[in-house]
Amino acid sequence: MAERRMFTQKITESDAFIEMPMSSQALYFHLCMNADDDGFVKNPKSIQRLVGCNDDDLKLLIAKRFIIPFETGVIVIKHWRMHNLLRKDRYKETVYTEEKALLFLKKDGAYTLDKSQGFPLPKIGASDQLSDEKEADESVATDWKPNGNQMAPQDRLGKDRVGYIEERKKENINNNSSSMGARGEEPFESYDDIMTKWEIGPQLRAALWKFIRHCALNGRTLTNDKLEDIIDRLQSWYCYTEYGEKQDKEQSDEVYRAIQGGWFDIKVMKR
Repeated sequence: MAERRMFTQKITESDAFIEMPMSSQALYFHLCMNADDDGFVKNPKSIQRLVGCNDDDLKLLIAKRFIIPFETGVIVIKHWRMHNLLRKDRYKETVYTEEKALLFLKKDGAYTLDKSQGFPLPKIGASDQLSDEKEADESVATDWKPNGNQMAPQDRLGKDRVGYIEERKKENINNNSSSMGARGEEPFESYDDIMTKWEIGPQLRAALWKFIRHCALNGRTLTNDKLEDIIDRLQSWYCYTEYGEKQDKEQSDEVYRAIQGGWFDIKVMKR
């Protein structure tokens, strides 16, 4: 396993990450430092105890979708391929191949268990297997090798265009469909993009769309940031013990209560 790892600010400086307790943030960094070259960690609970964090910190990372747990006790860092881009000549595949076979890769480089939201994992160095050629350099390793005795890093930053697009994104944009920028760059995130990124279930997705329309009919603008804040709060309260369809229904019921109450925010109550 490598002794150095990298982190992208797109994840570690996101509101969802910064709003977590410092103990949860620290646990995330330690898990990443102990992950193998595919982002798998064999002993998350041991690392949790080693750094003095508690079970709630680990549960919060799962609830906020920063890590993906498996029944075997192994976890994988969801945004691993956004953080680290390993050279083919230094890459060593994980021993947890059964768990890896359950994963799919989104266009932004994040892992997902939902086949409908991603595509099969490309082999390290085989960028031509990606369905979106624009994401190749940011999602998989390169075949490049250094000449001579150079200390080449295992990782590298994404293209300059990523920073440019991020600067171009408007924080308060009321868009319910993707729209292209004036110079033809990538579309801003739509409501659907956000719900897909957060892996929203079908019942909650339908409820959120009704809430969006409820706000619009009353002359209220639901910004992208506000929608993500609502989703974050819903998942933070309801993901600790409930999973699957039951969790999806409880979250959607909370949204419908807001609509029926004439609210323009989701007042999530701690159970």
